[in-house]
Amino acid sequence: MTATKRVLMRSNALLRRSIFNRPVFVRSVFGVDVAPDSTAQSYCEWATIMARLVLPRYLRHGQRVLDMGTGAHAVVAILAKKLRGDIPVIASDILGDRIRHARETAQRNQVQLEFRVASLFDGLPERFDLVLFVPPVIPSRELGELGYAWHQMPGVGARRCWSSDGGSDGLEIIQPFLRDLRNHLADGGVALVTVNPSHCPRSVIRQLCNEGNLTIVRVHRMPGVLEVFVLERK
Repeated sequence: MTATKRVLMRSNALLRRSIFNRPVFVRSVFGVDVAPDSTAQSYCEWATIMARLVLPRYLRHGQRVLDMGTGAHAVVAILAKKLRGDIPVIASDILGDRIRHARETAQRNQVQLEFRVASLFDGLPERFDLVLFVPPVIPSRELGELGYAWHQMPGVGARRCWSSDGGSDGLEIIQPFLRDLRNHLADGGVALVTVNPSHCPRSVIRQLCNEGNLTIVRVHRMPGVLEVFVLERK
């Protein structure tokens, strides 16, 4: 791992502990009321902040929205529903415990979401007008260099970090996702896929999109931190 990557990852960990884990921060930025949880590492990430900036541009009347990997607090899914209350939003996650917590948060915010326990598109046979996903893309060994230990995740297997570990090459989640994405996009549908360019550079995304018959329509950038790829079917 390069020194720059190490500094960025440690800085992000510090932000998670000092700012992103504060319910008042989430409420002020996203309008989402999360229940205080002493076990939560954070309630949001840089990708959640990026979604707050980008998402309103892509929400439309009549859409069917999927927030894949919604997490224990479903902040982005709840935000989407608050921004566009007339559209159905499905929030999915591979871990049932996180779906249970996310459902409680939705009730706390008085929004109606549909929740699914699903591994990528397994259990999600329909097509969507808007798909939101922040795939884990950090190679396991890089997380190991920062001191992350192996843990067994139900239905996932051994991971050093459930939200960041992309497997041995960092592509074990994003690659199958992009290969199957076109089969789950409605006509005219788009996906917003957010990655850290230091771990998953644009050249890799281009290659994976070519393999999945996808077109990169636009890229929204948070320089040095994140890139949001707007994808549609070729």
